[in-house]
Amino acid sequence: MDTQIPAAELLWQAQENERMRLILETALDAVVTMNSAGLITGWNAEAERMFGWLREEVVGRSMTDTIIPPQYREAHQQGLQRFLDTGESRMSNRRIEITALNRAGRAFPVELAISPAKLADTWTFSAFLRDISDRKQAEEEREERARLASLVVEIRYHLTQAETTRQGLQHCTEAFVRHLNAALVRIWTLNEETQELELEAGAGTCPDADGAHGPVARLKIERIAQRSMPYLSNNAANDPEIVDPAWAKREGITGLAGYPLTIEDRVVGVLSAFSRKPFSKPAFEGFASVCLPLEQFILAQRAKKAANRAESDSGELRAIDKFQKALLNSVSHNLRTPLASVIGALDSVLEDGALLDAATQQSLLRTAQGEAKRLNWLVQNLLDMTRLEGGAIRVKKEPCDLHDVVGAALHQLGEMDRDRPISVQILPGLPLVPMDYVLIVQVLVNVLDNALKYSPGDAPIEIEASVDAGQLEIRVLDRGRGIPEEELERVFEKFFRGAAPGMPRGAGLGLSICRGFVEAHGGQMFAKGRALGGTEIAFFLPVDPKQ
Repeated sequence: MDTQIPAAELLWQAQENERMRLILETALDAVVTMNSAGLITGWNAEAERMFGWLREEVVGRSMTDTIIPPQYREAHQQGLQRFLDTGESRMSNRRIEITALNRAGRAFPVELAISPAKLADTWTFSAFLRDISDRKQAEEEREERARLASLVVEIRYHLTQAETTRQGLQHCTEAFVRHLNAALVRIWTLNEETQELELEAGAGTCPDADGAHGPVARLKIERIAQRSMPYLSNNAANDPEIVDPAWAKREGITGLAGYPLTIEDRVVGVLSAFSRKPFSKPAFEGFASVCLPLEQFILAQRAKKAANRAESDSGELRAIDKFQKALLNSVSHNLRTPLASVIGALDSVLEDGALLDAATQQSLLRTAQGEAKRLNWLVQNLLDMTRLEGGAIRVKKEPCDLHDVVGAALHQLGEMDRDRPISVQILPGLPLVPMDYVLIVQVLVNVLDNALKYSPGDAPIEIEASVDAGQLEIRVLDRGRGIPEEELERVFEKFFRGAAPGMPRGAGLGLSICRGFVEAHGGQMFAKGRALGGTEIAFFLPVDPKQ
């Protein structure tokens, strides 16, 4: 019987083999084949590029010893033997992500698919591998940005709730450790009298017993302060800024960051962080936005201390001036940097929304909205107070309809008054009253804002307007906690803030500005308590322009 294979079929087989060889050689994935003994039998061009071994160097070598990291080799051998004994495998015919090893000994992530095939009585295993290092790095950077955004939100929350500098900064270091998985975080503040850095707060898992001054937490903190420049490194054990390199090696520290806390180019503190993993690029870039609320908080605490000193010695003009300057500096700093938290929150939602749950997204958006509104309010109040102090207020009186004034004020309040019961009672037949429309709308907005903030959410707010004895009388009445009798006149002083616990605290400018605007019209403004609780704020404007 003639079993000779026709020449045409032999040619076809040769062409088919060559076609398959070319497909494998030009494949974008690394293709590695192995026999049942665990020896490499095939190795395409992409495998050469990915692993750094030439085909002739690896064919016949053990797959386990060539591309599998040492810690996974025993499991690989056991899995191969289990398949040969039972035909069962948890890795065959599906895509998985594992760690591979290149010729230089560098481990890197790969996506792997294994296809076993039995030819006669011999098993052949084909592995298709794809380097996913770039994808993993991008995922980690997105997660890092999301963690940083959440960290900024938590830090701002803690700082707004803190009673003391140390309490606020301690909560912040603990948040750093949780969100960034840091091994050690420390915050120092500069003592204004001694000009020495003092440890205020710290958290982490590493021991730190160097004392409360100078080079604390193994990093030369004083150099960071003197240079007033961030210091970032991912080679802590060999870094010259580490006081004790042996400590870094013993604790497995890789990443370190020293960041000066500055206000108008003056160092007020230093933040340092140590990590057992390298700090990513987003983490390096994110330290600036994280440090901004810390700087604001330290400055605000200094202003608070100045205020307390001024209140304890109100007869000393220099103490009052120092308090006012500290507070105005605080406002100025808030104007310089508050957009960082808005941008950070919005960037996280826009770029990393898929990684954040709905509650976190809402929290970030509410933070951005609140910070933007606070910025707008601060800008307006600061500019108004500057104009009043400089005598730059120019009242431009024109006949105005009070209905329009009240409507414009309610519109400006927007969301704040949407669900609040506000009643408006304007005496019918009121004449047009000469006033500066913009200034009086601002007066009414400030007064209503105070009434909304300092009264329960279901308590009614009343606006009343009438004319008596040649004057327009506008009254805003609430049912809030009320103002102590001894403070009824002081609420109109610049920088005065009520001492009621648990109540919102502003810059102490709003009512002072209102009285300034009203008096610029030749009017008067006062506050008084209500018989059944609450406060009445009233102002009077002359109806006759000659008055």
